[in-house]
Amino acid sequence: MTTRPLRRYFFRIFIPLLLVFALVIGLETVFMVWSMWETDRQWPLFVTEDYVDKVMARLETEDDLSASRVLDVFIDAMDERISGLLIHDQDGGVMLYGSSPSQLAGTDVSWSVARSMDMSSPVTFSKDVPVYAVNLETDGNGGSSLSMMRLDGAFGHSFLTYIMPSGIREQDVASTIFVMVDGSIAGSLDLLIVDIRSFESTRFLLDAAVMTLVWMIPVSLLVSVIASLLMSRRDTRSITRIRSALEDLSVGRYDVDIPPQKAYELEEISSMVKELGQNLKRNRIAREEWIRSIAHDLNTPITGINVMVEGLEDGVYQADGPFLSSLRKEVDTLSTRVAAVRFYANLLSPDAHADLHDENAEELVEGFLSTYHAPSRVDAQVEAGLVLHVDRQLFYRALKEVLDNALHAQKEGAVSLEVHHGRVVVRNAGRLPEGHPDLFEPWARGDQGRSEGGSGLGLPIVGQIMRLSGGGVDIAQAGDEVVVTLDFTGQCRSTS
Repeated sequence: MTTRPLRRYFFRIFIPLLLVFALVIGLETVFMVWSMWETDRQWPLFVTEDYVDKVMARLETEDDLSASRVLDVFIDAMDERISGLLIHDQDGGVMLYGSSPSQLAGTDVSWSVARSMDMSSPVTFSKDVPVYAVNLETDGNGGSSLSMMRLDGAFGHSFLTYIMPSGIREQDVASTIFVMVDGSIAGSLDLLIVDIRSFESTRFLLDAAVMTLVWMIPVSLLVSVIASLLMSRRDTRSITRIRSALEDLSVGRYDVDIPPQKAYELEEISSMVKELGQNLKRNRIAREEWIRSIAHDLNTPITGINVMVEGLEDGVYQADGPFLSSLRKEVDTLSTRVAAVRFYANLLSPDAHADLHDENAEELVEGFLSTYHAPSRVDAQVEAGLVLHVDRQLFYRALKEVLDNALHAQKEGAVSLEVHHGRVVVRNAGRLPEGHPDLFEPWARGDQGRSEGGSGLGLPIVGQIMRLSGGGVDIAQAGDEVVVTLDFTGQCRSTS
């Protein structure tokens, strides 16, 4: 019984947790691929700008700006990210200092050694690259000055067509630097760079990122399994305790005790189960009180009838008019109480409903008082033009029960009936007992004893009618008066 819920809850936790890890790993993979692509795209520009900055910094400290010295500065500024420097002179000659990136792997090439390149089978391609110009200006006194500028196009690069010796690939060329003397082009330098994935420092970082991502998969799987197992075991123990408590409730053991739960949802359920147990316990006590009350209320007239019948049999009573009248009274009392029980039971039926219609409040109260047994003891005041959305028959029964209770409590004088703003308010002189029970529960009475008769179902019938009608009911002490309010504010309108 425990293994199956444990397995079920394990997978309910494991699968969402695994999906979360998969989403995180997927997002990290996408971010890493995008970062690698963006870094690879920006790598030539980054290397070129760094190289140009170093060249200019060194040239600014040079006193000798001869062509050979300038070339030495360009060569000395090369680092391990740059595989070679391809120099084109005015006569079409091509010299390579260093090597092409494809030839650099596994070789020890000196950057200071120049090699003449064979242009018998050139490679032609076009490429969008950063372009710089170094301009050497001379004066008639043997002095000179050097400046460098960027010759980029609208988007930070210039589109150039290259004629390269064989062995030089398109991806090897990072940028081009034109060398100018007094404004005329004397030659150009093409910067050849190592691919970012071949550069040792960046390769280490990329390999570390990839390995981290690869290791995250089994680690995530292991964490998901362990977390799911721990959480499912905890939840299974909690659910077993809750199920045991519900089983206790089902067999009448209502004082259930469930330990505090760590999960918020299970703690809420535990609290509700314990509250349910207390409600069932109260309902059991109320049901027992119901049985005792109904037995007492129905037994009282039956006892009276039995006494009269036995007295008649023993010759104590004579079957005359007064005797028959008393017997009829007891029978009527019994019938009234049985009818009240039957009516209340019908109101509690799932099929019970209110047939609601718009009724004029003045006509409604007048129609009720015309059939009420004591209209002279009711001081009625009704708001003109008020329309109530009610079931006429149920409204009459609720108003009758309230007025009967009010007149029974106030032996003399008239009780007040006010109908205004959607509320039906009945006031009578009297006092509710201290700590009185819920008077809308069956057989809960306002008097301290049970000797004054009555079914004890008047206000419970009123309460159930108001629930069926979509309204509310309240009883309260206001000074020396007891006030009962039937609230129809949600089912009324005014035509005045």
